[in-house]
Amino acid sequence: MRRNLPGLLICLILAVAGPARAVGISIQGHWTLRPQAADLLPGPGLNLPSTYESDPGDLTIVVYGAAGNTGPWRVEVRRDDASWDSHLTLWARRVGDGMGFGQVAGGQAYQPITGVDGAFFSGAGDRSSITLQFKLTGLSALVPAGTYAANLFFTVVNN
Repeated sequence: MRRNLPGLLICLILAVAGPARAVGISIQGHWTLRPQAADLLPGPGLNLPSTYESDPGDLTIVVYGAAGNTGPWRVEVRRDDASWDSHLTLWARRVGDGMGFGQVAGGQAYQPITGVDGAFFSGAGDRSSITLQFKLTGLSALVPAGTYAANLFFTVVNN
């Protein structure tokens, strides 16, 4: 028996804010989830695992132009669904502090990414290689086979 499985493509789009200083953000990486037939769980109805996680560090963030080592900022994130199913929830967390003279705080617990800008984590100073991890929940036989995509918008805001 052949079963078409849904696919997921997460597109990352950069948004920058900050009128007072030229604080900026850049993003590197992506996560594409392609469930395979081997992922099917045994038993009646053949179902998929309800949770998938990306590799830690599939995506990295750089915050720059933050007024030396002390300029405070925060990163917000939201999702814009290009093609999505209401059973699916996308989550993100920060798994690494990155490098630089400043600091990073918060965002270490998974939080859902919704269609509204939400605080993700904060910091001060320039930081590079801040690593993120994603989790997708809700995938099941209830989700029709197809390709689902979401654009993520990361915004850095001066505090």
